[in-house]
Amino acid sequence: MGKNRKKNRNRRRIAAPQDQNTAVQNTTSSSSNNNSTNSTTNYNYFNYNQQKQHQFDDKALEGPAYARFKELGNRQYIKHNYRAAVAEYTAAIDSAKQALKQLLEEQDSNNNNNNDNDDQVNELRKLVASYYGNRSAAYAMLQEHLATIEDSNAALDCDPSSVKIHVRRAKACVVLGQLDEALMSYQMALLHSTTTPDDPTLVQEHKSIQTIKDYYTKAKQFVENHNGPRRPKHIAASTALFYITSVSNSSTEWGEATILHMEILLAGGNVEKALDMSNNLLSNKKPISTTGVFLLVRAKCFCAKGYLDAAVKNLRQAVSRCSNRSSGNGGSSNLAAASALLTSCMALSKKKTQAETMYQARDYVGAVATYTEAIDCCSLLRTTIQLPNSFLSKLYYNRARSNASNPTACIEDCSKAIELDNSYADVYVCRAESYLTMGEEHHCELAIRDLEMAEDLADTHSQARSIAAKLQSARIQLRRAKQKDLYKVLGVPRNASDTQIRKSYRQLALKYHPDRQKSHVSAEEKQIAEATFREINSAHEILSDPEKRRRYDAGVAIQDLDNPHARPDMYDDDDDDGIDLEDLMFHMFMHQHLYARHGASRGRSRGGGGGFSFSGSFY
Repeated sequence: MGKNRKKNRNRRRIAAPQDQNTAVQNTTSSSSNNNSTNSTTNYNYFNYNQQKQHQFDDKALEGPAYARFKELGNRQYIKHNYRAAVAEYTAAIDSAKQALKQLLEEQDSNNNNNNDNDDQVNELRKLVASYYGNRSAAYAMLQEHLATIEDSNAALDCDPSSVKIHVRRAKACVVLGQLDEALMSYQMALLHSTTTPDDPTLVQEHKSIQTIKDYYTKAKQFVENHNGPRRPKHIAASTALFYITSVSNSSTEWGEATILHMEILLAGGNVEKALDMSNNLLSNKKPISTTGVFLLVRAKCFCAKGYLDAAVKNLRQAVSRCSNRSSGNGGSSNLAAASALLTSCMALSKKKTQAETMYQARDYVGAVATYTEAIDCCSLLRTTIQLPNSFLSKLYYNRARSNASNPTACIEDCSKAIELDNSYADVYVCRAESYLTMGEEHHCELAIRDLEMAEDLADTHSQARSIAAKLQSARIQLRRAKQKDLYKVLGVPRNASDTQIRKSYRQLALKYHPDRQKSHVSAEEKQIAEATFREINSAHEILSDPEKRRRYDAGVAIQDLDNPHARPDMYDDDDDDGIDLEDLMFHMFMHQHLYARHGASRGRSRGGGGGFSFSGSFY
């Protein structure tokens, strides 16, 4: 009994590893089958003859050459070496074709109608068809869709009832955008389906492709309507974008759909994404990126960004490609559109360059005229394609700078530039300077408002400091505008010399001196003359004194010119009295309160008296 028990234990010990190995093999087989199922679900490209990946046909290696190559191709496919699998399947196809050719030649030379030979010929043709099917599966995994369709067609020529080949062909056609071919392949698959007359999976796939086709049609209608002369909006750009995004996700290699996607992004104002899409097509060297219609849409993207030089470069290439009239270049309609856009862009670029050259040469009159022509070109171009508001805004701003000697025209152009694009600080500064040139009180207030806006928009610290200095000068000029203009009283410019001031004063003093007034002048007129004479004397007293004149020009109030501590920024704009009484009383109260709590004892210990004093200065 003991010996039998030992034998049974040993048998269990030996059997256990075998059972474990079997379990591992079953798990591996199950995992492989799961992976196969996932591949079928994701791609529908999987070769159903290879689902049992852990089994190999070793006998095939000892058979004919084509059988050996096919088996080697299967093994490479299972290892995911699809390029090597294609090579082996190609060798199998060539070998099988050669064997079929020899068999047919023998049959013709013998002139026999042996049924066995016919059976061999039919068998070889079926093998060739299956090899094409295997290679099409490998091409599908390599994302070589044209080769997939070509091999699928070759396989279907020999065996038109293969459902999996029809499905594989349909999937490749969808990726390339050949939707009608894909629909036909699914119809053939439904026709030859052996499971049910209307396989639910195939029916659903057929409906999905029909939906993609409908989406593409609607998206194309949106672009055609948007590019038309009246631009009716049958559907919103966001809806069209949803349609074309769904199409692009399914037909990833469909060049026409990609270009349509770019045009819809452009119509919706998403220029950056459209330009990025075109850059990706170029970097990946997609075939569509060499066509004239692609270059035309890319040029429109550059126009929408305001990059005229890049747009002209792409338009020249588009005209050249469209002139070839080769497939995919869009024909005469795109040639006409590219030519017209190229002419307009070149004219606008030329006018803009000429105006800039004139401005740098200080030919401001010529610069204004040329900038006007450029603005007209730009406005006309904006009726046909999308140009950024910032581009036209810069043209208005440049014309405003050239027209600085005419403050009214300068302000008008700056206002138009701000209306188009309010993100540039320089435009606000330019308009503020024109307001300050006009010099009235309300003009100074408008200039301060513009400079405060420009200060918020400043890009750099140096620009912010420069604007802050101009803002301070504008506030000083506003204070000066609120008080009497002494230069205007004497009738001299602000940069007048001492001799000019003295001469003008003498002339006006003689004219308005009370003793010089005629006897027949009314009493009211004499009072006016006396008041004017006093103003003339006051103005001369200040402007003839170099120090007072300097301080007056710096913005110090007239009543504070005798105060050596007065500064231009001494008072707030909204506080004509200069001192905030509420603020002063608050500081007095707080100082007295602190003294009552802490300072009294210290004062007595030093022998000092009570009271309080200001530790700071108030303006």
